[in-house]
Amino acid sequence: MRQIEERYAPYVAAIGVHCGKFARERQTDRIADAMRREGITHPVLNDPAYAVWQAYAVRAWPTLVFIDPQGMVFARHEGEISLEELAGILAPEIERAKANGLLREEPVPAAALPETSGNLRYPGGLAFGEGDSLFVADSGHHRVLRLRLGSGSFDVIGAGEAGFSDGAAEEARFHDPHGLFATARHVFVADCGNHAIRRIALPPGKVSTIAGSGRLAQHLLPPGLPRATDLRSPWDVHLQSDQLFIAMAGAHQIWRLDLRRQSLGIYAGSGYEALYDASLPRSRFAQPMGLAAQGDTLYAADAESSAIRAVPLSGEGLVQTLVGQGLFDFGDRDGPAKQALLQHPSGIAVGGDRLYIADTYNDEIRLLLLSEGRVETFLGGLREPQAVKLRNGSLYVADSGNHRILQVPCAGGEARTIFA
Repeated sequence: MRQIEERYAPYVAAIGVHCGKFARERQTDRIADAMRREGITHPVLNDPAYAVWQAYAVRAWPTLVFIDPQGMVFARHEGEISLEELAGILAPEIERAKANGLLREEPVPAAALPETSGNLRYPGGLAFGEGDSLFVADSGHHRVLRLRLGSGSFDVIGAGEAGFSDGAAEEARFHDPHGLFATARHVFVADCGNHAIRRIALPPGKVSTIAGSGRLAQHLLPPGLPRATDLRSPWDVHLQSDQLFIAMAGAHQIWRLDLRRQSLGIYAGSGYEALYDASLPRSRFAQPMGLAAQGDTLYAADAESSAIRAVPLSGEGLVQTLVGQGLFDFGDRDGPAKQALLQHPSGIAVGGDRLYIADTYNDEIRLLLLSEGRVETFLGGLREPQAVKLRNGSLYVADSGNHRILQVPCAGGEARTIFA
């Protein structure tokens, strides 16, 4: 939409209508936060009661309704759409309106939202490297930071502006990077906005693309060569031996990139959005956004179903739901795992019997005790936490809406800000 606004300025005016599925995202201040995070400057109407949704007979997120200068609907589209498809709908109507003298030349007013300050802007991913290195996906600044916890100093990887280019640390560009996984030699990055998987070589921080063309996949096609395959919003990565598992949020699947053989494939999920336990290819996910593994199990935070899923790493067996009841079943309830409720979890970490969950829209960290099958609230008072990682008896939290990284003792104690 941003590209369309730029291409056809001042003849196209975008008006967003936000009909929040989750209770938290129906709050006006959270919508303003999301606009600031995504760089949205066109006006957005909060429609929590679905009045506009019903008036235009909307059935799906997202839906585009096209209105001409005389106030008449001339087209509509359900689902995601490519730039050229969108231009193909608009261009003829713009020419017709021009010919009839119906267009104004004045620019469309832009929304004015106060910007954030500080070193971080909506951090969305964490990974520990060697020594005291903590890598942070500084998502809102389109870069990756390497923090040195002992000294408080940090290095920057990425130019700090949205883009898609490989190269040296100061020249490479990311677009809304999220999940990270670090080894002694590399950091793997789920570069969500570029629909790509990037790899940072350590040192000196040279960035390369190892999967994804940079284009949003329009259809669920069989994967091909990693660099030539269109991806859909990869949100997190987890490396197991030479197998890189990818939470492909936009495709509602878990993918796998074989780094040794340079092959890419779908590991779990049929591509249909649902909460459905079955064999790996027949199971259904709903926007998986966080990954963590222990033993022979890959755990996934399945955001749109407010669920936690267990995926076998053996290549066989069933996907199982540990917490979660359905696409529209969410809330903030502790207790037995089968009755507990989350609200759009997007990060996960596991250690021993304890599975920590970034329960994003509840502004909390929740704890799933695996042997007991019980959910407890571990930490509150956050603002849309996105990622969690364990290290030496502490939990590290990307408290995204507060633009900070926290350290919390797992045994109990106060959270402290270690970077902001």
